[in-house]
Amino acid sequence: MSKVEVDQVDPQSGTTLTLGTSGDTVSIPAGVTLANSGTATGFPEYDDTTVQSNIAMLGFKIAVNGSLTRYNLVDQSIDEFYDTSGIDASASTNEKRVAAGSNYYYEGVTSAPPTRTQDADSTGVDGDYTWFKWTGVGTGSYSSTIAQDAEILIVAGGGGGGTGGGEGGGGGAGGLVYYGAETPKTPDGAAQTLAASTTYTATVGDGGTGATGYGSGGGNGTAGGASTFTGGSLSLTATVGGGIGGNYPDSCGGCGDGTAGGSGGGGGGNYQSGSGSHSGGAGTTGQGFAGGTGRNFCLGQLG
Repeated sequence: MSKVEVDQVDPQSGTTLTLGTSGDTVSIPAGVTLANSGTATGFPEYDDTTVQSNIAMLGFKIAVNGSLTRYNLVDQSIDEFYDTSGIDASASTNEKRVAAGSNYYYEGVTSAPPTRTQDADSTGVDGDYTWFKWTGVGTGSYSSTIAQDAEILIVAGGGGGGTGGGEGGGGGAGGLVYYGAETPKTPDGAAQTLAASTTYTATVGDGGTGATGYGSGGGNGTAGGASTFTGGSLSLTATVGGGIGGNYPDSCGGCGDGTAGGSGGGGGGNYQSGSGSHSGGAGTTGQGFAGGTGRNFCLGQLG
């Protein structure tokens, strides 16, 4: 082993001094002190995340044992929340308070608010949620720069009523589907995830027209149009409009019965003694109900 004793080592040329080659080991004996007055680079930074978490947990336990509502560390604060006192929500971003029994804590991350592109007929804010509503017949669109979970309600157009001298059945309501967690309607599914940067199309079905002439199946009235919300891999539909109301009978088999729909059309009235009531149309399971039965009357008397 060779030994070189010098007070200073400078590079022969340039400003870079290299000790050894790749794979070599430079040993620094015990008791030697490396004094750095310049800048040391290339050394991996120590990850102290776990240490910080452990210190924070210990600080929280100390706060609880000492019955301290708030406990300050060097660069963080531990707070045992019993209510929202002392929380400056205006200075927070995307925070959420979670309650479990008598215990509360805040969670959330900082992120930029979404940028939305939409042409809803009306929009507003309800608590922490923003809502959008398309009510005009036709199509509209919606997109957002970030993925979001959305509760969605879709209603098809209602059916037209039947004809007659005031005895025609009413048209049925359009089919209704709902994805979310609200009541009283039983949801058709959970809230849907709308993907980021994806355009969704809302289609609003038109209402049906009332009958102006007699005939089976509601005469010349029309059912309502379907309403949909589609885009990406999502395709939600209130599949059928409301049923057409039954006609006041005019010697026509089936004229008085309402037709099927989201909710069925109501049955027409009947003035012919002993000929029976006219039935309402069937509704669609999960979207509506059957139409009501028409009333019998004879010589101005209901019966």
